Amino acid sequence: MGVALVLGVAALIAAIIGRAGTHAPPAGFGTAKIELPAGARIEETSLLGERLIVRAFLPDGGVEVLVIDVRSGARLGAIEIGVKSSP
Repeated sequence: MGVALVLGVAALIAAIIGRAGTHAPPAGFGTAKIELPAGARIEETSLLGERLIVRAFLPDGGVEVLVIDVRSGARLGAIEIGVKSSP
């Protein structure tokens, strides 16, 4: 019975090692190009899970918040916060 227990544990360890070795690292996306208007400057970046949040000040005084997928480099969306002109 002791031999069967040792063989069972060894088989379990071998299965765990075998499964751990089959995962390939995530593929890179190369170079992703995210364009901002001329004169804009990036003020802040933060990582939220697999999303990169970029806050940029625009030349007209507004702010743009970009959401970028860190795995693919794709721009998922943007929020533009403009400056309201006086009446």
